[in-house]
Amino acid sequence: MARLLAVRDAPDQGLGRSGAASAAPAAAADGSDGIVEQRGPGGEFFGTDRLASALGPAQTEQEDVDNAFRALEAFAGRSTWDDDATLASFKLE
Repeated sequence: MARLLAVRDAPDQGLGRSGAASAAPAAAADGSDGIVEQRGPGGEFFGTDRLASALGPAQTEQEDVDNAFRALEAFAGRSTWDDDATLASFKLE
């Protein structure tokens, strides 16, 4: 099983001119490859960019998971997956 890891900055942090985060990441999400490899009606993968976009605006770990699965369902046009789809989100302190 392949693994994925998405990391996001805290909402009040920004990116400096170099593009590097101005401080340590505030949260991370780890999940199974079934999320990014889910295919939409046209055969395209959900992918890591869509996952990162879904995780970006979340304020809590539960919102991360809920947002990711809402985006996945909207993309796939259904709520059943081709493979297992597991996601855990956690704060980094």
